[in-house]
Amino acid sequence: MSIRKALLLASMALTAIAFAAPAMAQAEATITENGVALQPGAKVTATSTNLITETALGNLECEKVTLHFEVKTNGPNHVVVEQLGEAGTEECVFESIFGPFEAVITDGTVGVGEEHKVTFNTWGTAVTNATFEVHIVGLETCHFEGNVKIQATHPDVLDVEEGSVLAGNEGCLVEEGTMHGSFTIETPGDNEELTFDYVNTGA
Repeated sequence: MSIRKALLLASMALTAIAFAAPAMAQAEATITENGVALQPGAKVTATSTNLITETALGNLECEKVTLHFEVKTNGPNHVVVEQLGEAGTEECVFESIFGPFEAVITDGTVGVGEEHKVTFNTWGTAVTNATFEVHIVGLETCHFEGNVKIQATHPDVLDVEEGSVLAGNEGCLVEEGTMHGSFTIETPGDNEELTFDYVNTGA
């Protein structure tokens, strides 16, 4: 092989690496604010106005559900956040086949273990535990628990995917529900939009 041909092949290889580098850099899961990755300890607020739990007897929904998290790990191979406190809910109602009933939700948590950690992979996907108590005024109090699948979709949106099943406690009038909806992530206080960067799976 001539020196000229060897140099040409080497140049082509370096060019290929240069073009591949950005693609490899994109294969990271990170939450960013204005293009800068959040540091561990940073706080994140997730807010939903369309979270619904569907049951055979009707739907449980709230005008607003708010979750607070602290970033524990932010890339490159995964994002881990820990829930702080309980979910905040506003104006919840159980729209049943018997009519609407006021609902009060307490002990709303997501995450695994006592620290309530949620781990997202490089596809922006997390499968995690969710639990809450719902007191349906005039009916009863039920405990719901199950696994939910969360998928990052738009830059600042986390979707709770259809088919996430929550089981009610034994003897509860509402035995099972499926949860779906979406959360917008932002910084607490100043409500700056955050971006969840992940590998695009085409979902």
